Amino acid sequence: MKIRDAWKRAWAVYRRSPSDTCLFVLLEAVLRLMVCTPLLFLAEPGLRWGALLCPVLFLLIVPPARANAAEVMQAACRGKRLFSTDLVSFRHYGAKLWQGVKMALLLLLWSAPAIALSLWLWRIYAGETVVGQTDFFTLLMTVSRLGGGDMVTGMVYAVLMYLAVWLPLVFGLAFHSGRRHEKALGGRRVVPGNRGGVVLCWLAGLACYLPFVAAAGILGADTARALIHSLANISGGLKLPPLGAKLYLLIGAAVVLLLPAIPLRSLLTASHVHNLWEGRE
Repeated sequence: MKIRDAWKRAWAVYRRSPSDTCLFVLLEAVLRLMVCTPLLFLAEPGLRWGALLCPVLFLLIVPPARANAAEVMQAACRGKRLFSTDLVSFRHYGAKLWQGVKMALLLLLWSAPAIALSLWLWRIYAGETVVGQTDFFTLLMTVSRLGGGDMVTGMVYAVLMYLAVWLPLVFGLAFHSGRRHEKALGGRRVVPGNRGGVVLCWLAGLACYLPFVAAAGILGADTARALIHSLANISGGLKLPPLGAKLYLLIGAAVVLLLPAIPLRSLLTASHVHNLWEGRE
């Protein structure tokens, strides 16, 4: 199946009813915001441990919601509405929850190297150091040598290398992206043997985010440079640059450019899996 066919079908579903698409995005955003509600406990020092309810709510809400969204998107590929009460259905809730847990465990394996590196960096930053190995001056010299003697260049390389460690997780997300859509179509395995196409389709869908990435890059270029310089001179303490009006512009860009792109990217994978499934039902 060609990715071009998936794009055509995804775009047809996406633009069929703009109101349904907007309602779909709004409901999915509300469900995610419900997960973040316990963060309000951080406003009161005596209740801050209540924020630990966030991962609990994430587990209880997000995996079943993603499974419901996959079912609705597959139905939309067959001509039904993209917005439906099935988005908040409790049908087969336990099975959807367990499927989400298994997927989370798989993704933890994909992200294990990045998590291990992050914990190691945190230990160096917050824990006791070993002179000549993990003390602050030695690490700064290492970063400087990485940049050919320039601390800022070395810090840029270090940040890029750290981000590269997360690439296995990105590939893992692409590798497993078709599974929930298979489940939504009755569980028939159509992705094995076509895994490469599904991965390429998922990666192609990232193009939907390019307008937001461009806007964020323009708005955040100065802030990113100031942050890199702050990291390069962290011996004086980490100083985060003020965001000011740019923060509100970035939020506006997320609402206008990012949120509408999310369902289109998801519909691309849904359409590709649906195209593989057609004729095998």
